[in-house]
Amino acid sequence: MTPQETARMRAEVMIAFAEGKTIQSMRFANNVIEWIDIQEPVWDWIRFDYRIKPAEPKQVTLEAWIDSQGEMRLFTTCSVYIEQKLVANWTRVRALDLEYEATEYEVNE
Repeated sequence: MTPQETARMRAEVMIAFAEGKTIQSMRFANNVIEWIDIQEPVWDWIRFDYRIKPAEPKQVTLEAWIDSQGEMRLFTTCSVYIEQKLVANWTRVRALDLEYEATEYEVNE
C-alpha cells in the first residue's frame, strides 16, 4: 500500500468516527485476534489498527412456493408481495423456507 493509500484509509476511518460511526481497534488476546469497539480512539496508527465497525449481517428469508406447474420457486419476502398476481394460484410451503445472512452487496439500505 502506498503512503497515499494508507493516508486515505486512515482518513476514512477518522471521518467515520467524526460522523458518529463506531470504530474498532484490533487486539490480540489468548492467541486470538479480535476487534473491539472503542469510544475514544487515540489514533496511534503505529501501535494500533483501526477500522469502521462492519454492519451486522441481515437475515433474509427466501419464501418457498409451488407454482401452477408443480415447480418450487424461492422469493424474498418483498418480491412475493410485489408479484401478488403471479402467486395467486401458487401454494406457499413455509416448511421449505430458507434463511441466510445477506452480504453487504445483497442488502438494499
